[in-house]
Amino acid sequence: MCRFFSAIITRTGECYSLPELDDSHTSIERQFDLYEGCGYVPDNYAKIEFRPRAKEHEYVVEVGGNRRTVRLYCDMLHKLDEYFLNLEDPGLPDWFLKSPEMQAKAEDYCRYRLSKMIINNDRDSLVGGAYIIGPQACVHRVIGARIIAMMPGARLTSVNRCVVDKMLSHSKISYALNGTTIQGCYGEVEKLQDHSKIQHLHDCGVVVTAFDDSVIEYAAGSSRVNYLIGRAKILNCNVFARIGTMMGCSSVYIGSISTMKPNPNSNYYIIDRMEGRSVLLISNYNPRVKLSESLRYVVKENKTDSNPKALGGVYVRSNKPTNVGDRYNIRYDKFVDKPKSEPKSEPKSEPKSNRSRKAAKSSKSDSLDA
Repeated sequence: MCRFFSAIITRTGECYSLPELDDSHTSIERQFDLYEGCGYVPDNYAKIEFRPRAKEHEYVVEVGGNRRTVRLYCDMLHKLDEYFLNLEDPGLPDWFLKSPEMQAKAEDYCRYRLSKMIINNDRDSLVGGAYIIGPQACVHRVIGARIIAMMPGARLTSVNRCVVDKMLSHSKISYALNGTTIQGCYGEVEKLQDHSKIQHLHDCGVVVTAFDDSVIEYAAGSSRVNYLIGRAKILNCNVFARIGTMMGCSSVYIGSISTMKPNPNSNYYIIDRMEGRSVLLISNYNPRVKLSESLRYVVKENKTDSNPKALGGVYVRSNKPTNVGDRYNIRYDKFVDKPKSEPKSEPKSEPKSNRSRKAAKSSKSDSLDA
């Protein structure tokens, strides 16, 4: 239950929905005072779903140690003709299931609401509300809205104070501003700034530039971030993700590099270049491989200050006992790859000649006679 598109219809035929907030029936109940104690009991209204006929794809993502299931309807969200009223839910009351008139009224209401949300042509601006951006559609400005999905090829020039649920492959956002949250990104974001956030940067997702306290909670394998600038950070980075250049005070956390095997012939690096006071935190690494060797295949070019007291650089989890439950309280020690000092070679003595050997023997015999 509680999947897009969610609505509630009462016995009197009144319909309610709240797509601008989320897909939860509980949110609708609270917003319109439909719960028990406000004149309504659960049997007096039906919680309905109006969704595409396409089969869902379910996958499990892990963000910050929390596992959750995410569902996608593939490429059918923008096709209004593909939607139908789901009557197979066991929680639907009998009065609704036995009334074709109520079902038709609920379907008409949902179809009308969706027709106002699906954008299949170019728009100059969208202010407030909830939308599905169809393929090849271009919107120049979106302010204070919820973007339920961006279909493949959809483009948004500027997104301001918005929530974007899903960006499918080949979709694009030029600017994510002022605390915009992107929950799942398969497409491309040119600039992520002003406290904006991507919760899950999926495979093949791309962020060109992230800066101004922007946050990427999880960067999956094959995803790429070209530039991390300022105080931008990646809270959890997969070892197969790619990061171009870290600058300013940006930071990246890598949970483990235990799967990394140094290969002298490999050109693969997680991070191409680190500059300024950028920080890389590594929680675990392969104990069978020397740490300095492993890190050479994590960071291609480290231009941060090699001074142990400087802020920028690579930090590795300390072996000292600390609070393991919270990774932000774990102690990290800065790693400085010290060059190997060559052993001091003693000056070689010149080989003795035959005359010097005879002189040494004669002086030795004289001392014995004495």
